[in-house]
Amino acid sequence: MAKMATDEIKRWMEIAKSKIKYSEHPRLKYFHGCVIVDKHGNVISSGGNKNSLPKDVLEIEKILGSSKVGSIRFDSIGRIHAEVEAFYNLNLDHRLIRGSTLVVYGESKAGTVVKSRPCANCMRLAEYFRVSRVIYSNTKNTITIEDL
Repeated sequence: MAKMATDEIKRWMEIAKSKIKYSEHPRLKYFHGCVIVDKHGNVISSGGNKNSLPKDVLEIEKILGSSKVGSIRFDSIGRIHAEVEAFYNLNLDHRLIRGSTLVVYGESKAGTVVKSRPCANCMRLAEYFRVSRVIYSNTKNTITIEDL
C-alpha cells in the first residue's frame, strides 16, 4: 500500500466507528468496529462485536487450530470480536485479505474513545492472513499503527 495519508486513516477510522452501532452484547463495556482496507485503500469488509458465535464463525478455529500460529479458541469468549466478523465477511479468503490493513475503533458506553488493539487471538488471525498493518484507536483520540 502506498504511503497512508492522515485524511485517509481518519476516513477509515470513521467507517470503523460507524460499525459500533451494530455491536450487540447486553454486558458490553466497550464497543468495537473494524474495517479491512485493501492494498489500494478501499474498504472491503467491516464488522462489529456481537453477542453470540454463529457456528460458521467457528470454522476459523478449525482452520487455525493446527496452524503455525497456534490454537485459537473464540467460543470461550462468548462473542464475536469485530475483527473476526470482518474476516468472516470476506469468506476467510487469503487472496482478498493478504497485504490489507486492519482498522479497529473502540468506544466505551459513555462514548469515550478507548484503546482498541486487537486481542492476542485476533492478532494471530491477522498474522495468519498476512495482514500488513493494524491501525487502532487509543485514548485521547490518538491512533497507533503497527506493521506486521
